[in-house]
Amino acid sequence: MTVSDPSGLVFHYRTLRLTSTLQTGSGKGNVTYPTDFSGGAHTNYTGLYSVAFNGTLASGNFTVALTDKSEYVRRYLIRGEEEAGLVDIQGSGYDNETVDINIAYYDGDILIPVLSTQGNASNGILQYNWEIPENITLATYRVILTSEMSDKPIEDAQNFTVIEIMVSCQAVNKYDQEPLADVSVKAYHLALGSAFFIDDRRTNGTGWVDFLVEGRGFYSFGIYWREARVGSLNLTNVGGDATGYVLRNRFHIESELAQVTMKVSSGEGPLPFIEVALRNVTSVPSRIPSVETDYSGIVTTHAFTDVSYRIEARRYGHLFFNQSIGNVTETVGTLTEPYPIQCPTLTLFVAVLDSKEQPIRGASVEMIEWGSGRVAAEGETSEWGSVRLDSIFGRYKVRVYDYSELWGETVLVNETVVDVIRDEFYLLVRCGRVNVTLSVRVVDYFGNPIPNAMVKLEQEGREVLSLTTNSDGVVRKEGILGGDYRISLYVAGRLTTARSLTVADSEQLLLRSRDYVVIWGVPFISNRLVTGILLAVMVGAVMLLTYRRRLKQS
Repeated sequence: MTVSDPSGLVFHYRTLRLTSTLQTGSGKGNVTYPTDFSGGAHTNYTGLYSVAFNGTLASGNFTVALTDKSEYVRRYLIRGEEEAGLVDIQGSGYDNETVDINIAYYDGDILIPVLSTQGNASNGILQYNWEIPENITLATYRVILTSEMSDKPIEDAQNFTVIEIMVSCQAVNKYDQEPLADVSVKAYHLALGSAFFIDDRRTNGTGWVDFLVEGRGFYSFGIYWREARVGSLNLTNVGGDATGYVLRNRFHIESELAQVTMKVSSGEGPLPFIEVALRNVTSVPSRIPSVETDYSGIVTTHAFTDVSYRIEARRYGHLFFNQSIGNVTETVGTLTEPYPIQCPTLTLFVAVLDSKEQPIRGASVEMIEWGSGRVAAEGETSEWGSVRLDSIFGRYKVRVYDYSELWGETVLVNETVVDVIRDEFYLLVRCGRVNVTLSVRVVDYFGNPIPNAMVKLEQEGREVLSLTTNSDGVVRKEGILGGDYRISLYVAGRLTTARSLTVADSEQLLLRSRDYVVIWGVPFISNRLVTGILLAVMVGAVMLLTYRRRLKQS
């Protein structure tokens, strides 16, 4: 028996005797390489060692490697923590010396270095552990050992690969094989008689979830929903060869979990943003968290099988649908279309009053959908100031418009918000801006009324009203539209004051002109009047002095 090392040197062992037979022979025995072979036999070179028996009668081989494995798994998630793979490097045939250790990976035919370090050999053995870095490139790597003192005839080098193992699981409904989205899948590694937790992840929209695992072997997967196990796949063997440095295994896990699809609509079509929830009425009463319909009015949620539920649907927080669907497996599981939920149409009566609590006739009333901003219903008030509007259950802005002769246009006179949640609901809208009485009192510097003064109202820069005060200095105008105005006061054709104000009902506005004083019903400019009075006093004083002098002379 001979063994040839990678350099071609041959080492011999004694002849192995076989039991003689007529036609065939067999032999059995154990030999240890290199201790049982001729002097100089060793395992100092990395590579293939060839074994031959009786020249060419039988042959075989074995390999001496630098690393404990030829394939490693990149850093993986196990038991909720990142674990690193270790490359155990061991070389022999070195003196007690320093050995250079280099590791690189192949990018095509080029080696890209990732590690360059040194290790100390002891008793002819070099041992070094390399921790595979996180997110290292998946590739073929080469480890090379070199030293200045030990010159080997062949390169002390070896290739190994770094891969990752990806296990993809799809959770499906047992009854219709439809994928289950947003359910929890837990993965366990079965080893050493125990189950080691790997991770807990949620499925995507198509029911798939991915796990990075630590290696080939047996695994167990469980589907959980609301803390209950609803499906499992046990003793599943993860194995095979890596393709492109990734080993992929795919599995399907059936679940005893029903997938309930519902569609909410009204007489106007599908309704989005509706909160839908299922309430368990079979076992301990419980409510599955609500989900919201999409733009097509459709929503999908999960439910336990063989359980009876009530469907609750809410719009803007108000319940409009509360109906039992019985056993979900029998009722919903047999439907080919989404379970229908109808949102009712309700009637709203709107009564519109003016500032004097009188009905407003011919006012336009709109119902604006709170969420979308669209006009859901509109109408015109009757002679009693009321209008009937039909709309679906929900929340609305109610806007009232009225025509103003003063402004010459239709104006928004009030807006309010109402939840239409019951049929034939009555809403009273008071419009304090409509049919307002304007009362203005004009006085002079001393508070005396100024007659024949002109009061003008402007709205957004244009004049809308011009009035003249009576003998008592008061002017009144009924039936105007309240709001923001600019008011100006003219006395004897001269602008004396102007300001902005908000006109509201039952208020008298006081305008004081400090530039004028009224005497016997005639307004005088106050500064001129004072000057005239001073002159008159001075003239009177002069005349009085002159008169007294003449009396003395006489």
